[in-house]
Amino acid sequence: MSFNSLSIHSNPSLLDAIQTIGYQSSISYIPQKLIALDDQISHLKSLLDITIKEKSSSAILLTGRKSSGKTTLLKYCLQQYDPSLFAVVYLTSYFHFSETYELSLIAAQLGISLPKEKNFQESIGYLEAYLGKQQSELQQYQQQHHGHNKRQETIGGKPVFIVIEDFEAMFGQSSKQNLLYKLLDLSHYQGLCLTIIAMTSQYDISNSLEKRLKSRFTSVVFQVPSIPTLGGIIETLDERLKLPDTFQDEEFRDQWNDSITEILTDQQVLKQLERPFLVHNNPLPFLNIFNTAMSYLCEEKQFLESSMVLKAIQEEVGLYFEKKLMGISESDFLILGVVAKMTEKRKAGEFIVFDDFYDEYSQFSSSHFKASSTLPKAQASSLIKGLINIGMLKSDKERSVHKFKLNIDSRQIEECARDRVDLPTNIKQYIGKWLE
Repeated sequence: MSFNSLSIHSNPSLLDAIQTIGYQSSISYIPQKLIALDDQISHLKSLLDITIKEKSSSAILLTGRKSSGKTTLLKYCLQQYDPSLFAVVYLTSYFHFSETYELSLIAAQLGISLPKEKNFQESIGYLEAYLGKQQSELQQYQQQHHGHNKRQETIGGKPVFIVIEDFEAMFGQSSKQNLLYKLLDLSHYQGLCLTIIAMTSQYDISNSLEKRLKSRFTSVVFQVPSIPTLGGIIETLDERLKLPDTFQDEEFRDQWNDSITEILTDQQVLKQLERPFLVHNNPLPFLNIFNTAMSYLCEEKQFLESSMVLKAIQEEVGLYFEKKLMGISESDFLILGVVAKMTEKRKAGEFIVFDDFYDEYSQFSSSHFKASSTLPKAQASSLIKGLINIGMLKSDKERSVHKFKLNIDSRQIEECARDRVDLPTNIKQYIGKWLE
């Protein structure tokens, strides 16, 4: 966000509000309430209870599309417990140099230093001693194996969670898999309570796991869904965009929160928010829209207005579609051109039946624009489904290709067709002719 620094700094309450909302919009913020996740919260807490309350090790596999809130869900559930009862270590599979290095990261987050001169297996033994033994036993272990008894506080059986993000990347290198197996083996050591929580965006990853690994996760796999309705997104925005009761300037807080309520009940705003919801059914892209809207705030306008949000929606959605248009295939582009042509002849908002579309599309191959053969119906249907999934087309039913309509400004299609040097001339001429 870029703001007029002079006017912003002249009003401390406005600056504080922007900083507060900026934090509440970030991925590090844990909201007071998670929308449409009651079942998942209950399920995950029952699994965490096994480790925290029953002191039993386990392995949990959390799946969900990117930005669906897997980490937020986990942190939300963990904060329901007394933090002194357990320890949490976070690892990401994409940043991996060696198994010994990863062990050092685990140890560092637990507040200990592994002996640098020891190999991986010896480091595993040291970590096991630290996690599972009592203080006197650890000192004996240090003296026996390392020649010293340097004072380090043990966890002494306290539950430990090792959270592995981007779990799918664990299978690209044998050293990563070796580390995973060693950590899972640690969870079975006597006197040690260690639970692995693996998170991934690949829903079917359990099908690709080796048999001995798959058996560890079979009973505790579950999926984090995206927010299913626009109403759920609006409820999330209402919680994150309003200033908390602890905000110092009460008068400013009340005016700010009233403005958010007014915006989130404005029918024009809600209608425009349907466009990004077709693509993103998680809160972060919507929060980005409001962060963009906040960049329009100034001394004269210290509270958000619907016009600011509508402008931000156009900017964010336009940039999204511009990027997508530059990357889609020639066949996708032609389909958009055909739909745009048909839209010009129809009433505003009217849906197009697939068979009518395919008849129009087939004429392209028999016209003077012809350059290639017509795609089979099944393939054309598949491409349309892909365009629906990325929000360029809107279906009359959930992801159905039977009826659909354009969800992007036809002028943007024409402009991009003109700018893309890789598009065949016949497609450029076809789109330009019908969108003049």
